[in-house]
Amino acid sequence: MNLYLRLLWTLFRTSRLPRIDVRDELERTFRVLPNDLDINRHMNNGRYLTMIDLMVIEYFARAGFLRVLMKNRWHPIVGGSVITYRRELKLGQQYKLRFRWDGSDEFWNYLHFDFVSMDDRIGASGYTKGAAAAKGGLVANEVAFEKLGHDFLYKRPPNFAMHWTNSKKELMRVTCGTACRPPSPAPKSHLIDRRPRSCQPARPRLVARRSRTATGEVE
Repeated sequence: MNLYLRLLWTLFRTSRLPRIDVRDELERTFRVLPNDLDINRHMNNGRYLTMIDLMVIEYFARAGFLRVLMKNRWHPIVGGSVITYRRELKLGQQYKLRFRWDGSDEFWNYLHFDFVSMDDRIGASGYTKGAAAAKGGLVANEVAFEKLGHDFLYKRPPNFAMHWTNSKKELMRVTCGTACRPPSPAPKSHLIDRRPRSCQPARPRLVARRSRTATGEVE
């Protein structure tokens, strides 16, 4: 129940805050509550990612992405998260959660986060990557940014994030065996993800970015 209250408070709070640019950093202050604890009496490892979800919602709403998602009947998805823990957060302790966009590729946006104590010591740090998904698959960032009224901000993610992404691909290859071998390059007019359905992530195939006619109309 407490998580729903936090979600409602986030939505209410976000509706009263000014809009931000995609590149702006967000910072919020939270406190460790009793239901955040595990048997070691510090904040549960999984709770960190739950708090990240709240920051993603605030970021999407204040940057204007949430409005774009609803208008186009897209929905946000998370493609994975990686986190490292350094210092525990104890009951009643206040902490700051810092969150920023840190790069993008054709479909995914890479978001960096830090859990910081009030004396500015890092407690945990990591990345999560998200995208917009339509009925047919992932929406190209170029299209999503265009709908937002913003030039596409291509920025190569940091090397660490790229290593993480590559390790995820290797994990899928090992898990699925030869069935997950990378496909041959496909023309843009065709679907990009041709892996067997059994080895695809929860959301199905990727869709190619839309093209424009000579008159400027979107096909």
